[in-house]
Amino acid sequence: MRKKFIALAAAFFVAMVIIFNAYLGIVYHINIFDLFSASNTITEEDIRWLNERGGIICGGDVNAPPRRYVDEKTGQDMGVGVYLINALSYELGTTVSFIPQNWDQVLVSLENGAIDMCDMSLSEERAKKYLLSEPYLKIRGACMVRKDSGIKTLQKLQGKTVAALRGDYA
Repeated sequence: MRKKFIALAAAFFVAMVIIFNAYLGIVYHINIFDLFSASNTITEEDIRWLNERGGIICGGDVNAPPRRYVDEKTGQDMGVGVYLINALSYELGTTVSFIPQNWDQVLVSLENGAIDMCDMSLSEERAKKYLLSEPYLKIRGACMVRKDSGIKTLQKLQGKTVAALRGDYA
């Protein structure tokens, strides 16, 4: 009876890990192994900087779900990026302030020191200017057109006018 219980408990645990891994893949586009294998070292210099600074100022697009958005009912910053930064600040023993901005203001604020960090998509151009971490979320872009536009492929956009966030990959 005891062996059956242990086998059943182990099977339940494995099933839960598989379900959790599937959830991470669907919602956050990451697997459980990547999630737990990331480096988490912090140096004495980092700790000194945090203590001198008095906390982290995090900027980000005011409305970029699932990374960040403002809950209309509560006015609170929400999203995966917000939750991650809050957890990071707890682990580091420091505070975090969020400054939601329009995207075209975020990189300007990062460059002039008004904010310490922000979440952004990786690019070679950005890697030349900024210190980038490993991605915590993989987001795929999408082009949206009217149903009656006749546009079914990216090639059909050639020569057309498209809208994009100012300061992003336009």
